[in-house]
Amino acid sequence: MLFTKLLMLLSPEKRLKTTGYFKKEDQLRSLFAELLARFMIQQETGIEAASVRFSYNHYGKPQIANQRGLYVNWTHAGEWVACALADVEVGIDVEKIQCVEQSLVNRCLSKSELAEYERKVDKEKNEYFIKQWTLKESYVKWDSRGIVIPFRSITFEEDDINHFSLTIRNGDGETQCFLRSESLSDHYKLAFCSTIADPPAQILVLQHDELISKL
Repeated sequence: MLFTKLLMLLSPEKRLKTTGYFKKEDQLRSLFAELLARFMIQQETGIEAASVRFSYNHYGKPQIANQRGLYVNWTHAGEWVACALADVEVGIDVEKIQCVEQSLVNRCLSKSELAEYERKVDKEKNEYFIKQWTLKESYVKWDSRGIVIPFRSITFEEDDINHFSLTIRNGDGETQCFLRSESLSDHYKLAFCSTIADPPAQILVLQHDELISKL
């Protein structure tokens, strides 16, 4: 069975986690997202996909074990899987455009974003929210701390159409990150975040069937 064969490319821990999902579609998304990452790392480094090893920080962000200077992040939604590979920290997210509860909107959008959201009508609201959500998801994945960062505290500067930046101020000074938003189709949004504005990054976005044909 193809699913079982592909599972063997993962670590024992990841196989257990993947098969632990109740829904088959969730198992496939988890499997294919990591397989895409392994495929891209193999293409870049020559390491066999099954031999790639990942470690995870305190917040669960994946890192390529014993491979300094190369950073990876992956994501999945619906039939789409996406992965970013670069020599700087990266974060990537893809989501389906859909209607969400107002309570989630209130929890996730900053004051200025919420005002912009309320100015929109019907499907425009859904598209705007998912765009902001993917930007914030890609940012917190880049930051490495994940969802411990309150989404309402994040507001981006729009530098150009679908290009954004954020300046983080702390006791050590300032750090900037740069983001961009893309439409995969009429139904999906993707966002990418990096340490520099134009990183030498590889970004690969595939549907499940396309990925299987490459493995």
